[in-house]
Amino acid sequence: RSLAGYDNCPTLIVDMGETFTDILVIKNGVLYVSKSIEFGGGEITALIAKNLNIGESQAEQFKKDCYLFSFVENKTGKAYNEIRLCEQNLELEIKKLLSEFLKKFEGVRVGKVILTGGCSRDSSFFPFFEKSLGVKTFAGNPWGRVIYHQEIQSLLGEIASQFSVAVGAAMKGLE
Repeated sequence: RSLAGYDNCPTLIVDMGETFTDILVIKNGVLYVSKSIEFGGGEITALIAKNLNIGESQAEQFKKDCYLFSFVENKTGKAYNEIRLCEQNLELEIKKLLSEFLKKFEGVRVGKVILTGGCSRDSSFFPFFEKSLGVKTFAGNPWGRVIYHQEIQSLLGEIASQFSVAVGAAMKGLE
């Protein structure tokens, strides 16, 4: 509701949290298919900590600074293979879900991908989705359909990835 609204164009939403990643396909404001997979930012942090032999807090900071796909692009040793496998599994799950949706709507294709949660804070995720799915990818902005004072725009931008569900719930019944 807060991210896709009632767009006619089918939209893929990827919400990566700490433990789970939720993948949804929405068309005309209706959720058609969804899946949660047990993979999230916490697993990425753990892989970085293990493979670079650093503490969890250092790995979390490394992830925020370099993050998953820039780490993968550097092909940094053993960690590269493990993180690449996670990347491939995520891509496979998304393609399976899209295939399920496209069976219901022949001739229709997903027009955009919206990233939210932790992955939306890392710009290196965007080319990954655009390359693997061939679809333009955007950061989710739950405040896009909300009226607010412009003075708080930068603050809202910083926390946007954490409020998609809450803003959507607050909008329920207002359309």
